[in-house]
Amino acid sequence: MPSLPCFVARTALLTVCCLSLLTNVTFAQSTRISRSDIDRSRPLPTGGLGTREELRPLSSTARSRTSDYSKIDRRAVATLLRDALDESGRLYAALDADYRRNPQLRSLLADLGRLRAQTNSLNQDLAAGVDLNLIVEDFRAADADWRIFSTRMSQTRGLSTPTQQSFARVDQLDRQMGKLFQVAPTLDRRTLLQQLSSLENSLLFLTDELARDPAVSTQIISSGRKLQQRISRVVTMVVDEYDYERIVSEYNGFDQSLAALMPQLTSIRNPYIERTIQRLYTANDLVHELLWMENTTSKAELKRMADALMQDVDQFYLRTGLVLLLGFKDPARALSTASDFYGTVQNFHDLLERGEADNKVAESYGYVEEEGRRFLAAFRQTKSQAAVAVLQEIEDDIATIRRELNLGDSAPVSQQKLRTVAASLEDLADQLDMDIRQWLNSERPAYRTEAATASTTFLKRAQQLHRRVDTESRPTELLREVDAVFADWQNLYSMMERCRTADRSTLAWRARLINDVLVDLDTQLRP
Repeated sequence: MPSLPCFVARTALLTVCCLSLLTNVTFAQSTRISRSDIDRSRPLPTGGLGTREELRPLSSTARSRTSDYSKIDRRAVATLLRDALDESGRLYAALDADYRRNPQLRSLLADLGRLRAQTNSLNQDLAAGVDLNLIVEDFRAADADWRIFSTRMSQTRGLSTPTQQSFARVDQLDRQMGKLFQVAPTLDRRTLLQQLSSLENSLLFLTDELARDPAVSTQIISSGRKLQQRISRVVTMVVDEYDYERIVSEYNGFDQSLAALMPQLTSIRNPYIERTIQRLYTANDLVHELLWMENTTSKAELKRMADALMQDVDQFYLRTGLVLLLGFKDPARALSTASDFYGTVQNFHDLLERGEADNKVAESYGYVEEEGRRFLAAFRQTKSQAAVAVLQEIEDDIATIRRELNLGDSAPVSQQKLRTVAASLEDLADQLDMDIRQWLNSERPAYRTEAATASTTFLKRAQQLHRRVDTESRPTELLREVDAVFADWQNLYSMMERCRTADRSTLAWRARLINDVLVDLDTQLRP
């Protein structure tokens, strides 16, 4: 397995502004990062808010100082990074060419952009003479993200030979880097804990629903509770920092127990239990990625998902009477669209029942997805809230089947991810606005009114962007809005840098988080 993504992307290099928050410089110094050779259309602000050590979690700082990296040859590190950066450029170009033929690779390209930004930070730090203890800590974070990305890449279909070859060459360089730093494979324990908690909560809900259903045997209920306890042990192992092999071993046991119980669970006709099972599978797939475990396509699970989709489609037809169609602009076309969609779902279901080859199943799913988009667009105008709720279930069903088939993301831009990031930006802007007003009231600089106005403007811009994402504005409109957000942030940041009170560290931390969110926005909208 590779150990470091040594990537340097055009867009994702926006994250180098985060280094301005972490540079090992004095309080008032400007950033060390040179920007003359960086091609970017959305520059993030530069400056010297906070030092690396000030913004680093105490636990990681303490850990880094317990190791001695004085014997590591910095020139050898620099050579490996330079070679890896060169090769990563070729990898990005190859993956971009694949993406233009296969839009489902967009999420991989965006993730690669973020990974390249992280690695460029390492390169910048090394060139600036930052202590190797700090560089190794950042390497660990990059390593964790890379291994997740690597797992997804290895399971992705349709990658070209140039992409695969470049990927292998970067892997080799990464292994050398990991060996040089003497860093063991790094788990993203924070994200892993989040997904394990989601899995644990789904199991808790499942056992409650099983206990409420009089038709469910006590044996099934007992098995569900044991699964919950098993995943709780995995959570404890991650918190206590058990080694990777022991965590995977315990999770494999959970996996096997879940697979053994699943036929009994899927035989229960209860919509709440069926939805919980779907959430279980989604969370389980994500945990597999975080633990670098293969996600295999299960024909039995695909059949269950196809059954669930058929049931939801049937339920929609029951809840959408002809009276509701009278309000449609073109009811005949809507009915035709519904018929076409039902036919593709039925065909997909029949292929699974007959045990057809994987390529035929995947091809059939493509028609389900294509006709599904038309169907959902045609019927979103219905005034029945019950029918709208079922439409959402159908959309979730289609997305779940895609994940099970390991086909990547279907949409050019994930609205769900955009909504999450936009909400985060608005929340951070709101918190920053309060922090800035506290600073201004404390220091009372001559530019107080100007800074307060800039903060208000940035907050309103973040709120507007969030509203546009919620209303599913077109990507071109969102890009213009994001351009304005970047410009407003540049203006506000230039004033924050002038802070000379104890509020400076708080502003630095908040700015670092905002920079990260802005990078996410940019990579999602245009990798």
